[in-house]
Amino acid sequence: VESIVERELGAPLTSVFSHFSEIPLGAASIAQVHDAQLADGRRVAVKVQRPNLRQTIDKDLAVLRFLVRVGERLLPRLRPLDLSAALDELHVGLMRETDFAREASSIMVFRKTTEGQSDVWIPEVIAECTRGAVLTMEFSAGERIDAFARKHPEEMPRIINTLVRVMMQTIFEEGVFHADPHPGNVFVLPDGRLSLLDFGS
Repeated sequence: VESIVERELGAPLTSVFSHFSEIPLGAASIAQVHDAQLADGRRVAVKVQRPNLRQTIDKDLAVLRFLVRVGERLLPRLRPLDLSAALDELHVGLMRETDFAREASSIMVFRKTTEGQSDVWIPEVIAECTRGAVLTMEFSAGERIDAFARKHPEEMPRIINTLVRVMMQTIFEEGVFHADPHPGNVFVLPDGRLSLLDFGS
């Protein structure tokens, strides 16, 4: 992680961050997120891609394409499903998810579309610390919506109404949508605002 961040930002980790947690806050197949503090004192979340990610994706998809060809030969009833087209779509989606410049742009779009909503917060991208395989944004000091729901069930009708309103507004009025709103990407802030995270999709 340190070598990737230093390579992408072109500076030693210690000159950019006064603190950088070695243990990730969360990890997935594409990247992991670390809690950090910039040299100017701002707390941030730093999303770092796994090394050699695109090559790994290409290899995995080559294996899947081989399995599809074998499967279609052995089971002709699979042919009408056009699994090759599904793999093409998967490949396009994965390439988009690995493009952190695209994700940063999506975050900015969502911030703009929700800026008038006092009950929604989207983290700001820290542009000077975002390059290539590194995406740095404001830290969301919230709690996962599922954990919040267990502690505060009485608050959930308001929170869910906010989430549905935001999803419907962005889809039907702005023409964009958050394609991955699972509980790990939907947080409730200490002040009760809804926070959406992870705009790779």
